[in-house]
Amino acid sequence: MDENRQLVPVGLPGELYIGGKGLARGYHNRPELTSEAFIRHPFRPSSGERLYRTGDLVRYQRDGSMQLIGRIDYQVKLRGFRIELGEIENVLEEHPAVRIAVAKILDGASGDKQLVAYLVWENTEVPLDTLRAFLRQYLPEYMLPSFFVTLESLPVTLNGKVDRKALPAPAWKHYNQAAYLAPRDYLELQLVRIWEEILQVRPIGITDPFFQLGGHSLLTVRMMAEIQRRLNKKLPVSAIFQGETIERLAGMLRSNDMPLEDSRIVELQKPKQTDRKPIFFLHPAGGNVHCYVPLAYLLGEDQPVYAVQSPSLVNNQLPYPDFISRAKHYAKEIQSVQPEGPYRLGGWCYGGVVAFAVAQELKREGQEVDHLILMDSFVPRRISKEEEPDRAEIVQSFSVNLEWDYTENQQSLDRLRAMSDEEHIDYLVELAGKGSDVSMDASYEQLQDALHLWMANLQLVWKYQPEMYAGRLTCIQPAEKGVDMTGWNRWASEGAQFFRGKGNHYTMIRPPHLQPLAEQIRSILAQ
Repeated sequence: MDENRQLVPVGLPGELYIGGKGLARGYHNRPELTSEAFIRHPFRPSSGERLYRTGDLVRYQRDGSMQLIGRIDYQVKLRGFRIELGEIENVLEEHPAVRIAVAKILDGASGDKQLVAYLVWENTEVPLDTLRAFLRQYLPEYMLPSFFVTLESLPVTLNGKVDRKALPAPAWKHYNQAAYLAPRDYLELQLVRIWEEILQVRPIGITDPFFQLGGHSLLTVRMMAEIQRRLNKKLPVSAIFQGETIERLAGMLRSNDMPLEDSRIVELQKPKQTDRKPIFFLHPAGGNVHCYVPLAYLLGEDQPVYAVQSPSLVNNQLPYPDFISRAKHYAKEIQSVQPEGPYRLGGWCYGGVVAFAVAQELKREGQEVDHLILMDSFVPRRISKEEEPDRAEIVQSFSVNLEWDYTENQQSLDRLRAMSDEEHIDYLVELAGKGSDVSMDASYEQLQDALHLWMANLQLVWKYQPEMYAGRLTCIQPAEKGVDMTGWNRWASEGAQFFRGKGNHYTMIRPPHLQPLAEQIRSILAQ
């Protein structure tokens, strides 16, 4: 079963529970442990039957056999992604050169969490680039270890199990020493020093990709702030995607060939020799487009992928008077990359509503939109002009998004309504400090800015009055805890086609549900 004690389908991992007449009554003289491990049968609550939580993470295979993935204790969150360490270990051990593999989350030298793989080789080591290429066939980018440690043997406990606590901390150094290229001038040297301080990895070569060194969205913010402070160069967020290595970033800085600050387009998957039309994903309410990065990887190298991010606030306001004005501006931005249709647009959550409005504007200009894909996107509701959004509801929705998960411990709306604006930020800072991996490095000011952008985006859609779309919509709904998307049917002249995704609103765009989502989208785009 999954974490909600619902049965999982064939192929998806879940915790193994066992029962039957031979089941023990509990642990001897351990009532607390008994109540934790021996649960009431969720599908036969009146029978008095119990099930035992094994703590084993398994999945059924199509032939009826069961595959052991690992221990549920080794399910971790890394920067908002739920990761099964056992899944990584299984894939590593599929490589013929690897005898045994263990994956572990460790704090780097700066306290930032890093995914580390410990390897015992069969005979001869293989180059890490070769191993990474192998892993990419089966794992999304965010499940790839940042560091690899070679051991002669793994430490074990007295009963012969791997002693994870005894695994040595890696030397936080370059992940592939053979490919190291040193800085060639003062600018590259300055950038190397900034990256090494932020990522706590040494040495860093000028061709090393930022995200493969353990970089993530909040570290990009810190990195850009340091570049501005030391080099007096202000970079937009999109620059790190287009200049993912120091070599490329330095080239952009030298030539001032940087994405314009007012440009909303971020290139997530560089177009190669392909006849595929690009797909443009529109930003969710948080404004940034990092949630689409792993999806772009899984759509394949032959699929160009762009994303449209939100502009920054000026005096806590977006530079658009209304939702449609923004959609018109975004449509122009997209046309600067692809002058003529047919266009392919998509968006998750709030981003789906933005994509819908942008598609309308492109249609009004006589352009063709052959695919408009909405991923668990709410249907805008008509409201009176006098009605205002509830700030407490916005703060609550932001706090859920902060953890990218549904929690049962959110503050009640009554308590949030009784708080001042400053107390709302204090609450979010406290929430981030309790283990929100996405925001573990966020400062008070960063959370304040993020909340204000979140509120500004929601306020912009608050008065949006959708009109009939001349075409067909594609809606992908998650299996659980999604929004009601059926209302989209009445806003499309040719109706909406619905596909069932996996997971819930947040997990549908993260492993392990990300791979089937990418396959769905590729199949839809091929129609």
